[in-house]
Amino acid sequence: MTIKVTATRNDNNSLHLLRIEVTEESIRNFQTLVDRALNCWDSAPQELKELGDKLTHDRITQDHSPKPMTKALNHDYFTPDEQVVIDAYRIKHGQDAWLEHVNAGTINKVLKGTAD
Repeated sequence: MTIKVTATRNDNNSLHLLRIEVTEESIRNFQTLVDRALNCWDSAPQELKELGDKLTHDRITQDHSPKPMTKALNHDYFTPDEQVVIDAYRIKHGQDAWLEHVNAGTINKVLKGTAD
């Protein structure tokens, strides 16, 4: 298994360019490394997500441009009490029902306990 990294530094000695060479016997392991890392990093930069696509599929498979995070999908936005209500709703009614409220903009009904 061979992976070579060559670094080029600029005048103030900070990294300017990295070149990574992965030999044939190491390609699959390198692809797996990148794929697993990106699966754990929801907010990875667009260029890294595109790199993952190119390594796995030889092409970019989807639009990875940044999209605004909605309150309904960002768990860090909800208070712990709100998250308990949301989780209970999702367990009782299912993820599809929750996403219907997200798309309709009616998550306040879920939080107030007045949703169907």
